[in-house]
Amino acid sequence: MDIKFTKGIQSPDDPLKFIMSDESVDRMGDVILAKGWDLTDFNKNPIALWGHDSQTPIGTWDNVKVEGKALTGTLTLAKQG
Repeated sequence: MDIKFTKGIQSPDDPLKFIMSDESVDRMGDVILAKGWDLTDFNKNPIALWGHDSQTPIGTWDNVKVEGKALTGTLTLAKQG
């Protein structure tokens, strides 16, 4: 698959905040409860991947935390190059 990238500009005044996961039932019928998340190892190297592909990192996650029943984080895009 050819991957095409588009140049983007990220403003510190408009952070890219995401719901990374929640307690919704996934396509396999599984649910991960918020109280079960242990972010210790993830926070040591919070790399953001494109489509879960370790060959295409796109940035890093900041301020990853549980809010209610959702795992949220702010994406900082990698600099070009």
